[in-house]
Amino acid sequence: MKNKYYISILIFISFSSCKKNFLDVVPGDQVTDATFWRNESDAQKAAVSVYNYWGWAADDGVHNIPTRALYLGEAWSDNGTTSNFWNGFWYNTWSGNVSPQDANIDGYWTALYESIREANVFLANIGKPVMDEAVRKKLIAEVRFIRAYQYHILLNTWGGVPIVDKPLTASELGVPRATPEDVTNFILSDLDAAIPDLDIIPENGRIKKGGAMALKARVLLFAKKWPEAASAAKTLMDLNIHDLFQTTEGDGYQKQFVTDNNTEVLASWKYDVTVRQNEKPALLTWWQWWGEGNPLSPTQALVEAYDTYNAATDQLAPFNAANPYVNRDPRFNFTITTSTGSSTDYGVKKYLGGNEGTENIIIRYAEVLLTYAEAKIESNQIDQSVLDAINKVRARAYGVAVSNVTNYPEITTTSQSALRDIVRNERRVELAMEGLRWYDITRWGIANTVMNGPVLGANGMVSKTRTFSDRDNLRPIPQHQIDLSNKSLVQNPGYN
Repeated sequence: MKNKYYISILIFISFSSCKKNFLDVVPGDQVTDATFWRNESDAQKAAVSVYNYWGWAADDGVHNIPTRALYLGEAWSDNGTTSNFWNGFWYNTWSGNVSPQDANIDGYWTALYESIREANVFLANIGKPVMDEAVRKKLIAEVRFIRAYQYHILLNTWGGVPIVDKPLTASELGVPRATPEDVTNFILSDLDAAIPDLDIIPENGRIKKGGAMALKARVLLFAKKWPEAASAAKTLMDLNIHDLFQTTEGDGYQKQFVTDNNTEVLASWKYDVTVRQNEKPALLTWWQWWGEGNPLSPTQALVEAYDTYNAATDQLAPFNAANPYVNRDPRFNFTITTSTGSSTDYGVKKYLGGNEGTENIIIRYAEVLLTYAEAKIESNQIDQSVLDAINKVRARAYGVAVSNVTNYPEITTTSQSALRDIVRNERRVELAMEGLRWYDITRWGIANTVMNGPVLGANGMVSKTRTFSDRDNLRPIPQHQIDLSNKSLVQNPGYN
């Protein structure tokens, strides 16, 4: 691992290191502050560099980790398993054997902070170019969203982390960890500053206003700021710009992942689909059929989370092991398939559909509806709007209008405890294989319950046995980073 990747000495920017990305803008020879930051063209190139570092999927052992995390990260949870073929990072964290010395944990931390460093360099210099002020504001807003997103991942992976909001100098090394509350507030300050200046419908591939608003709602939800989270989600809903994607055939849930620029997408990474190293979920999914290992195997626990619904009687029924594929929530068949090459005999179908598209969706509108519902439920402010939000998500899955209540399992209860269980399971099946389950079970405090013991596959097969303890709610701070910080970084409990 080259030292230039570590945040402790990343104090300059080299635009020559940029890789081809969705805007097809590749800066030329290496430049310095004295020859760059002159005009709007320079500012746009610098912004592209920040986008590149955010969405990198370079096959170099470092920058593929954040992009894989949205997909393979499900193996950190009770939704999936993985094999040691996919390096120790996924397998060891899944099995509870990860250590501070793990080079891949260090690579994950490094890639995220390298992206933040690019954002910080941009923000420190964007005031220099002679350019249109409206464009400057918009670029600043886009970069602040990217920085906020990366800190959001850091916070929910490691807890309180160092807040670095400017390019570091040699005299500023060894930044200590901030508290989780301070990191949350820093993220929210970036998002609040960004939202007013972002376009509602931007140039293809750029950050949307709705994406920043959705991330704000998610951050508030994860911080258990229930009224604020509900308000943030409702503000986005009231824009009436975004909606759940649907098709005339009623398979909008599946097709949204292969339909670029659809109305549900709030934030995504854009990819050049001709380059194999750009590892979007569809490509990782295909690998299970190409014989290149088994990236992700759904578990029996996830399979059983999908409702069994008899449309003829408009009633839910218990999971029937004797007829496991009959009358299931349509999202089951859109997400999971059988796969004899899998360690559970289940494979991932989600993200496939003939045309894999160019987007890796990281935030979509269905999550906003469920965020709103969960926040209102936890606030015990339950009204019809809560039921409407959940029912809208459910109805889309069944390919019908939300008013067509006899053809999907409509939610009618107003019991807080019942609705809490419903919305949590709804998040599980709606967002399965999208990298959010581990964050959900840790923030709900149920990881110790759902993660320990045998991992079951089809027909009662035992894939592996998993061990999970309190320490595993957070990942270890990489020992290499602790060493580089002159021990100013303090390790998470249980990893010493």
